Amino acid sequence: MPKGSGSYNLFWSISRHFGLSERNLVARALPPAQAYEALIQGKVDAVFRVMAIGNPSMSSLLTHSQTQLLPIDQVDSLRLSLPILEATQIPKGTYDGATPIPSQDLTAAAVRAVLVTHQQADREVIRAITQTLFEFRNEMITIYPRSALMRLPEASENLGIPLHLGARAYYEQERPHFLMANSEFLGLVASVGAICASGLWQLRLWLLNHQKDRADMYNLEILELVEQVHSVEDLDQLESVRHKLFEILRKVVADLDQDRISPESFQSFTFPWEVAINTVRHREIVLINLRSTLEND
Repeated sequence: MPKGSGSYNLFWSISRHFGLSERNLVARALPPAQAYEALIQGKVDAVFRVMAIGNPSMSSLLTHSQTQLLPIDQVDSLRLSLPILEATQIPKGTYDGATPIPSQDLTAAAVRAVLVTHQQADREVIRAITQTLFEFRNEMITIYPRSALMRLPEASENLGIPLHLGARAYYEQERPHFLMANSEFLGLVASVGAICASGLWQLRLWLLNHQKDRADMYNLEILELVEQVHSVEDLDQLESVRHKLFEILRKVVADLDQDRISPESFQSFTFPWEVAINTVRHREIVLINLRSTLEND
């Protein structure tokens, strides 16, 4: 990756942990497209890049060349010098459900993406952007499902940089007014909290189990559709399967908005859904090529 990029800097930080340095490694800083081409042509042995799981460019590279993903483990020890890292997994079949690619779950190191702006940026503009991101999240999810994972920063979380005043204004809106206007009510709630705690805890457990069961139901529907894709021989039938997948996505987004499923359950849903969509696309390419061959014959 190009010098100065996040991928380039993170590569050297991680490589040093595994005993690699410029003395025993020849590194080439290339833009993504050139790096992929060099890998395909055998001019480089590996490419390191930070990207979202399921990135289309990586999917194209893995499904159209003799390349494979390599795991990055030891994340807990890496965090001693790189606390920004988090342990995660690339689920089996993320980039191709038919083959599948990868053939098994792979351990990986992850970093969170943070939206950054200049401290002198207009406060009201930043507040409006922050408000749009969170109050129109459902519309964003229909376009990019992983935007459901976007969340407000926790009070105890160290982002490494201060919150912009505009973003802070949105996060903390109404908070002082709420406490002042409802101080008596909050005192009453605190006094009866011990009595209600047990019942609320049982309700929470029931709700979480119900949300998980509902998400599992959607995942089973997706698996059934994936099985159908492998036997589809007609593009119209394939389009029908694609329509059903998007209809399932619409239902899940609605359930997420109404708290019928939890954000964690939604996250577990997005991976099989994307695998199913990629499987449909792969089958579509196969059918189009087959039709073209038959027409030429």
